[in-house]
Amino acid sequence: MAKTIFLQATSLGTDTGPFDVYHTAVSAGNEIGSSNYTRTNLLDGINIFNVPDAATVFYVKSKGICQNTGSANLTIPTPAPTPAPTPSPTPSPTAAPTAAPTTAPTAAPVVETPAPVAPTPAPVAPTPAPVAPTPAPVAPTPAPVVTTPAPTLYPAPVTPTPAPVTPTPAPVVTYYYYLVELCSTGEQIFYRTTYPMSIGSVYDLDMAGNCGTVISSQGGPGYDLEGSPEPIGGGGCANGQCIQATPAPATPAPVETTYDVFEVCSDGPNFGEQWYINSSYGAGSKGYVNMDVSKCSTRVAASINLTTLQSSYPTAQEMFNGFTNNNCPCA
Repeated sequence: MAKTIFLQATSLGTDTGPFDVYHTAVSAGNEIGSSNYTRTNLLDGINIFNVPDAATVFYVKSKGICQNTGSANLTIPTPAPTPAPTPSPTPSPTAAPTAAPTTAPTAAPVVETPAPVAPTPAPVAPTPAPVAPTPAPVAPTPAPVVTTPAPTLYPAPVTPTPAPVTPTPAPVVTYYYYLVELCSTGEQIFYRTTYPMSIGSVYDLDMAGNCGTVISSQGGPGYDLEGSPEPIGGGGCANGQCIQATPAPATPAPVETTYDVFEVCSDGPNFGEQWYINSSYGAGSKGYVNMDVSKCSTRVAASINLTTLQSSYPTAQEMFNGFTNNNCPCA
């Protein structure tokens, strides 16, 4: 067991210190507390912990200039110890002399007649005088040591206990499933929403003008489209809020274009050139090709489609700037 003591010096020389404290004797193995206590420490008083219970004498040794040692008894008021009863000495019994055993003679194996061996009697030990037992020393009961706790300069921080956090349950979302016919295509799809809808009513399904008529309440958990529907007023799918499907443009029947073929009849480098225009002129019509007076031409064929024209008149050239029908002379 160990105890705690409180030491305080009443007077110390000004040149003393630092100090070490020992119990019982000044020895490295008997040092207690910390090393190098200052003069101020001892005058204020120090607590020394883990002091052997049996230690009652303590030494304070200065390590400074003085090199002196002082000793002090730690005196603590304590009730007088109750002495243990002293046992009456019991005399030790006197031991009777014990004769040493007689050694049997050992005959030499070769000699026929062994010489008699006289036994040597063992010495008789004298009877010891009775020794009075020494009573065991009665250890005084140590007085309880009152430990003065060192003052706490800074209180230990108190960690607040966090309040328990109650988890917030996830909100429960209710979904409604409907079979809806789209206004734009007539296609029927499964629609999911968090808003109840009326059977037979028309709604803008995605707030973008894509409308549909609610056919029935069915479907789920699978769905084709999800949204927040907006009711459509009168007119149903034909309501102006609904986007109507744009019909595919009709492909017009191909129009067969016919051409008149003219041939340059004027003398010169262009004589015999063939040109075509997509206007019908009468038989024998004459005129200038592209307003060029050197290209007086006469019609040689009429109402010929382009395919036939390109196969029958492969050298014919399209007229880009029109034709002047003025019955020009070929010569």
